Amino acid sequence: MKICLFCHAHTLSGANMSMTDWLSDSKESDNEYYVVIPKYNEEFVNRLYKVGVKKVFIGHYRTVNKKLFKLDIKNRLKYYLEVIYALVFNNIFYYHIGMKLKSEKIDIIHSNSFATKSGAVVSKLIDVPHVWHIREFMEEDHQITHFFKNKIKKLTINSHAIFISDVVRDNYKNKYNFATEKVIYNRIEYKNDYKKTNSFLYGELVNIIFVGSLQANKGVMDAIHCIESLNNNNIKCHLKICGVGVLYNELRKYCKDNQLNNIEFLGYRNDIINIRKKMDIALVCSRMEALGRTSVEAQYYENLLIGADAGCTSYIIDNGINGYLYEVGNINQLSSLIEKCVNEKIKSQEIINQAKNIALERFNNPIINTIEELYSKIHHN
Repeated sequence: MKICLFCHAHTLSGANMSMTDWLSDSKESDNEYYVVIPKYNEEFVNRLYKVGVKKVFIGHYRTVNKKLFKLDIKNRLKYYLEVIYALVFNNIFYYHIGMKLKSEKIDIIHSNSFATKSGAVVSKLIDVPHVWHIREFMEEDHQITHFFKNKIKKLTINSHAIFISDVVRDNYKNKYNFATEKVIYNRIEYKNDYKKTNSFLYGELVNIIFVGSLQANKGVMDAIHCIESLNNNNIKCHLKICGVGVLYNELRKYCKDNQLNNIEFLGYRNDIINIRKKMDIALVCSRMEALGRTSVEAQYYENLLIGADAGCTSYIIDNGINGYLYEVGNINQLSSLIEKCVNEKIKSQEIINQAKNIALERFNNPIINTIEELYSKIHHN
């Protein structure tokens, strides 16, 4: 079969990294894989060819969803321009890419995110089956929603759904009707050459990392308020925040105004794994995480994981076994857990070791066979 995957973004986002992780096993497959991305990105394109993709198409469409959060003037203008572009040009580009895929005799179109309808529209245009890989909560996590929801509902009826967790499936089951549904947890690739630079609490500072989009539902303020609390309790600590988002400037101002000199903003980074080598604790504060790539990577790369007890984070963390859970928004409990980790250094190292073993067993196994079994069923029906 010839499979074409549609991406919602042209960068190595979490969704696109998860896609390339399972595609890395496609070199042994009899199927051929093609990928469509909205804009050219050299790093992403090179990675796609490296994992065995036969051909990458540039689709020139824009993925635009309704924002449920406030934007500053600059970002609002940029957003409106994206909406206008999508309204004027997307359908033209859908037709153009559809004709290319028809000439390639594509058998199945697979959308890599529920945030984009591009794959669903093109699959209908050239009359091939469509798979929707649903990786995210939209309203509950990213604070976005589809324009024209009734049109999305019509597209889902003829689409086959892959959910990345039971939590995600449960969230969508009463909202949309899909032709078939299957839960397939992500494969998250582990870098076998990784070596942790430092043992847990090797120095005087507690080194803490937060990785994620800087928006309200990701809970980044939990991490910042936690550092304030630890400072007041004379716990020597340092927080690195890796990510960008609408709150970036506001958060930097808050830290400056409150003299939080032990909080460092690193922006977008593509070397997170290397940064983790010197980190002791990783915080995942999301109000509703669909799965949590950053959670699994924290466990892979030996950061003690502390996460908000919500979404799939509650599935990933078995409290006190492979990490700790705290009540969403409860800063006192979060800071107390960090102090507990500091005071129980031996137990903390045991939890780190257990977490790595459990995470590797759960998430480092190939899933391509399961996905291709689904393709076969769809193709032969």
